[in-house]
Amino acid sequence: MKLKLLLSTALALSCLIPVSVKAEEKPAEEELTEMEKQIGHENADETAYMNSMNPVSDEEDTGIAITDSYVELSVDSSRQLNVEVLAEGIDRSQIEWSVDDDSIITIDENGMINAHSPGRATVRAVSEDGEYYDICTVEVIPVYSESVLISYDELEMVYGETHQLSASVEPANATLTGVRWSSNDEDVVTVDQSGKIKAVGPGTTAVTAAAEDDNSAANCLVTVLFTDASDESRYFYEPVYWALRHYVTNGYGGAGKFSPDVRCTREQIVSFIWRLAGEPDPEKYTKFADVKETDWYYKAVSWAYEKNITYGLNDGTNRFGVGMPCTREMCITFLHRAAGSPKPSEHASFADVDSSRYYYEPISWAYETDITTGLNDGTNRFGIGTSCTRAMVVSFLYRQYTGLSVTMDTFETVTSNGRSYLVYKKDGKILKKNFKLDQVYYQVDPQTGEIIHTQNLFTDEIYMEGVDISEHNGELDLSQFEGGFAIIRVAWGTHEDILAKRNMDLCEQLKIPYGVYLYDYALDDEQAESEADYILELIKGRDIKLGVWFDIENDSYKASRIPGWPNAAVISRHCAIFCDKVAAAGYHTGIYTSYYWFLDYVKGLNRYDKWTAHWGYNDGSWAVNLNGKCNIHQFTSNPIDRNVFYTDPNLMSNED
Repeated sequence: MKLKLLLSTALALSCLIPVSVKAEEKPAEEELTEMEKQIGHENADETAYMNSMNPVSDEEDTGIAITDSYVELSVDSSRQLNVEVLAEGIDRSQIEWSVDDDSIITIDENGMINAHSPGRATVRAVSEDGEYYDICTVEVIPVYSESVLISYDELEMVYGETHQLSASVEPANATLTGVRWSSNDEDVVTVDQSGKIKAVGPGTTAVTAAAEDDNSAANCLVTVLFTDASDESRYFYEPVYWALRHYVTNGYGGAGKFSPDVRCTREQIVSFIWRLAGEPDPEKYTKFADVKETDWYYKAVSWAYEKNITYGLNDGTNRFGVGMPCTREMCITFLHRAAGSPKPSEHASFADVDSSRYYYEPISWAYETDITTGLNDGTNRFGIGTSCTRAMVVSFLYRQYTGLSVTMDTFETVTSNGRSYLVYKKDGKILKKNFKLDQVYYQVDPQTGEIIHTQNLFTDEIYMEGVDISEHNGELDLSQFEGGFAIIRVAWGTHEDILAKRNMDLCEQLKIPYGVYLYDYALDDEQAESEADYILELIKGRDIKLGVWFDIENDSYKASRIPGWPNAAVISRHCAIFCDKVAAAGYHTGIYTSYYWFLDYVKGLNRYDKWTAHWGYNDGSWAVNLNGKCNIHQFTSNPIDRNVFYTDPNLMSNED
């Protein structure tokens, strides 16, 4: 049976898509590159159609057909291909099989495919006499990581120390087995890409080992101890450790010190209590003469005054007493008021505690609740008038809040850009405020404890978010993209996208700024110029705010017709022809292709802006930051092509 193809455009529109061509007309085999895997747009229908519109000769015979035109496999899997014989005289058993990249797949003499590594390869089946052939595209999907095993779940270090972590990816046959290391707080711990961590500041944070494919991760909770509070034999070791893990203190005196024997000031103890309460914002701010808005303790003192924890100095000066040492009775009184001023069931009988003084009930409460037993000198004294050291204050706090254990359960996982992070929580509220995780700035609602994204989900340098769409997406409800932008496919080759007019009309009605693109099918310079003419005609009179883009990708249509494809000289020349003509017509213009094609095939065209397809792990998340390397970044196609504009379109230029 033989099918005939005519060159007539009208007839070609209604004819069947050919499943094979004559083997003697096939192009020389070339390697498909890694770049092909990075391309964002799929245009299989258009490629098949263009193949039908541009037959290799005036008349073709179809003799054999591989029953599958596209096959998807996972690494280490197999698939049997079969051939349908369409012409007489062809011996099915003598058909020869070959692949263009045996590092991705291999095939035996019977058509059995074995998948070895991720990528795309082309299988060819050729008749014995070499007269007929057909091709099949095989896509090998990576094996994604399922988990990461890390050498320590928790780790304690002293300021200045280093430690080597290790991690491994499971399953062992995952395509990408490397990990990427990061620290949630580089003021506490830094980590290099070998997993070596350095303790650079007292505190607690998580070090994350993320699988290279961003599909899984593991955390190690690291606590960096103070150099002068790391001796477990000292009475204040546990209290200071607890305070560190609860973000009550990050030290005093520099160089990783806690300074346990230094006298604690009034503003320090009030700040400790405020942090344990979750750093709430006061409803009104204090007017103490010695407390300024710019002081680090301004919010803490204001909140303490508002909650009746402190009234300031009782000397008629309207001062809080900044810099003054906090005595033992002052400290216990602050804690008692912070606890709601509970009544003790019995009163303490310390020799130096006068029952008529303001601190009598607070000290009795502290004694009853085991916060203090008085001075350890056999005198039955509490120590009225004695200055509290920082170690004493933290010990009092630790005893009051002994119900707050510090374990991994104290920390909650939050996700940013596909990665997991640990943040400290108390009573459902995150205590560390205004933190930055992987280029995302967070704030915590003081009332609900919920995380607020204070900047764009991706990075503070994103100008706006949007989508690119074509007829493949169907008749989308574009109102969902209001507030963002759209890039609309208007044409492929010299054929109009059937939804282009509808999509442009809706964007204009909804006031969604949009740009347009043409998917390239040019085989020579003349066709590249024709494509520019064609899209300029289609967008005449339109309000194109975001440019006219030339989408150039790797595909079998060009690969079978342009020798040595992909060819940097041809690709760069076609980009220049199209963009030069569009720019001359007064439009902003640029080039869309993969990140790797920009590196290897698009040369000498920095005068035009870049729209880059680079997905990372295509799960819908934004995995790679290309800020500074392109103007628009297509970061996912799941479930729709989504993009970010890194620059203000009004500032884009066609100058080098």
